[in-house]
Amino acid sequence: IVRESGEIFILEMGDSVMIKELAKRMIVLSGKNEKDIEIRYTGLRKGEKINEELFFRDEKIEKTEVPGILSTTNKLYEVETSSYNNLVVQIQKNNQQKTLTLFKKLLPEYKI
Repeated sequence: IVRESGEIFILEMGDSVMIKELAKRMIVLSGKNEKDIEIRYTGLRKGEKINEELFFRDEKIEKTEVPGILSTTNKLYEVETSSYNNLVVQIQKNNQQKTLTLFKKLLPEYKI
């Protein structure tokens, strides 16, 4: 959620959960047991990540007065509209190298 003031609210997600454990819990919650439903390992698909990062490395996160809700007002990457327009132009020209270079400038934490 983003307020007009620029403050961004983020739900506190809690501890990480292993997908295997989540699958086991879902099987039990469905009224079955682990022998009834096979858990199959397929690996990552293109674009999937092992870990999801909710914040930028240098972002300042604060607790709010509401338990379980965090906030940030940091404007780490203030970018001119012309930079976005230039990126779109390079995408339209199908210039992959220049597109990636511009994208990395707009979002320095992006990894290929």
